[in-house]
Amino acid sequence: MISDTRVFDRIKNFILLRCDKDLVVIYLIAISVSILMFFFAPKVTIMDINDYMFAKIQLLTYCKLDYYRVPLYPLFLALTYNGTGTTIMQNIIFLISVGFCYSILKMLLSYRWVIFFFMVVYVIHPAFVFYNNVLMPESLSISLCTIYLFFLIRYIFQEKTKDCWIFHILALILIFIKPAFTFLLGISVGIFIYQSLFKRNIRRVGLFILPMILAISLVGFYSMKMKKDERVFNLSCVTDINLYWILGDHHLLDYNSIENNELKTLVQTHPYGNYAVEIMDVRKIYGWKAMHDIVQTSIQKNRKAFLIGDNITRTRLNNFKEVVGGGPIGNFWKVVTFFFSITFFQLITILCIYLLLIIYTYFKTRKIPVLSITFFVFITVNLFMFYFFAVNDLSRLAATILLVSLLVIAQLTEFSIQVIRNGKIKRDHLKIFQ
Repeated sequence: MISDTRVFDRIKNFILLRCDKDLVVIYLIAISVSILMFFFAPKVTIMDINDYMFAKIQLLTYCKLDYYRVPLYPLFLALTYNGTGTTIMQNIIFLISVGFCYSILKMLLSYRWVIFFFMVVYVIHPAFVFYNNVLMPESLSISLCTIYLFFLIRYIFQEKTKDCWIFHILALILIFIKPAFTFLLGISVGIFIYQSLFKRNIRRVGLFILPMILAISLVGFYSMKMKKDERVFNLSCVTDINLYWILGDHHLLDYNSIENNELKTLVQTHPYGNYAVEIMDVRKIYGWKAMHDIVQTSIQKNRKAFLIGDNITRTRLNNFKEVVGGGPIGNFWKVVTFFFSITFFQLITILCIYLLLIIYTYFKTRKIPVLSITFFVFITVNLFMFYFFAVNDLSRLAATILLVSLLVIAQLTEFSIQVIRNGKIKRDHLKIFQ
């Protein structure tokens, strides 16, 4: 009979033979942190969860799509019983993503200790792990975006058709969890244009275009469904709600353009005092189309004030002082957050340095650094959307760019170490950006 000690040794040897020792240590840290967070992290209820629960009821009880929340996270809540089962499943998916994150860093970096350091940040920083225990789509956004990035990066390096299909499928899943990921379709279009202009491999372009068109078509069909039901071509009304709120807070709403007299009376005479409440009443009573028309007309008539007005610009710049990915972490592990967090302004500064290095890499090597350009566009597009379309809580919204921001900082860290060690920039150092 085999003793317990021998069984344990066999299991340990099996794991160590098939996994890097660093990855085993990282997984032990990740599992420990997940357990600690599950039992001891402050319980936070974000009001948006009520909308996801309503969308779940609409979907399962009436087979109706909700125009406020896209369907996959409400469906996920239903499958995991929107409680403890949900948080356990979110933690499991995050732990799966840890292996993919490690593989990404190994593809990008060469210094073992730099890889290990940034993996530790990934598995202990509240920005990455906090939402695993909150009933909100940010957890799946972070975890699945990590897996998406693995297949996207591997496709850029190896151009395997299988990877192309997988990252497009993951892009669709992310879009129908959180519409903010719609820009991923633009990433695909950019890669397609690059392949068409510079690779000129008809077979490769043909194999890429099929999953890309399928993904774009499915998003388009869903938007057409919204157009048919709600008379607005879009995935969700969240953007219109945010814009209504922003316009109201800065006195840019054009109530005089409202043709429906009942609606005009409602918004002009009801003492809301809070445009977030006002827009919800408009949405519930008169529907998405009504608030969409108010928003579009108000922006057209106050375009300059909306884009570059003093008050609205001051508010937007103040929002960018928030910590990227900070979220509602309360007092939990503030030391960790303090040492490994940056503000949006600091991220923009890092991006400017990154852009200069991308340009330098191109002129030095005469090769287009596709991956680094993809990272730069990934973050820049999101920052643009945060600046113009987000009302507040940018830290939570930054879930879409958390990992890419970490990868950019990791690239710059290893590049800086290489340059300091050699005393100058060598051509080999620039491979990290290609």
